Amino acid sequence: MNAIDERPARLLIVDDSSTLRAVLRVLLRDEGHQLVGELPGGARLMQAVAQLRPDIVCLDYNLPDGNGLDLLKALHASHPEVAVVMITGSEDVRLESQAAESGAAGFLRKPFSPEHILAVIDQVWRAQLLFRRHRAKRATAPDGQLSLQQARARAVVVDDSATMRQLLGAILEHVNVEVA
Repeated sequence: MNAIDERPARLLIVDDSSTLRAVLRVLLRDEGHQLVGELPGGARLMQAVAQLRPDIVCLDYNLPDGNGLDLLKALHASHPEVAVVMITGSEDVRLESQAAESGAAGFLRKPFSPEHILAVIDQVWRAQLLFRRHRAKRATAPDGQLSLQQARARAVVVDDSATMRQLLGAILEHVNVEVA
C-alpha cells in the first residue's frame, strides 16, 4: 500500500437540500471519507474546488442557481482530475448518458439507499486511486511513457461511463497494456 492508497477520499457536496447534505455528511464520514465542504448551490463551485481540492464532488443536477450539467462540464474542463458523482431526482432517462458524456464518474437517482451511495462513491474512489497510481508510476519513467518492454499491447477503452473508462484503463495499464 502506498501513500495515495492510505488517505481517505476528500469530498465536496453540492446540493440545495440541507437534509440530503446532512445525510451524505454522516454517511461519508462514517465510511472514513473526509468531507472538505458543502455548498447549497453551484455559484461558488469552481472557487470551492480550486480552494478545497476535493477528489470527488457530489453534484445535484437541479440547483436553484445553476444547471448541474453545465456545472459538470465547466468543472470537468477546468479540473479533469476531480471526479463528479451526479445526483438527481429527475426521471429523465437521457440524463444519465448526458452526465456521462459531460464527464460524470458516477450517477445516482433520488431516492437512493445508503448502501447505494456508498457503493458508487467507493467505485469512483477506487477508480481514482488506480488512475493516480498509474499516473505516479508513469511519472517515474524517464520519458513519462511506459517502455516497449513494459507495454506488450495497446488498447482503446470505450465506455459511456468515465468511471469505467478510468477503472478499465488503470487495470489494463497495471497489467502492462498501454491504453492509447
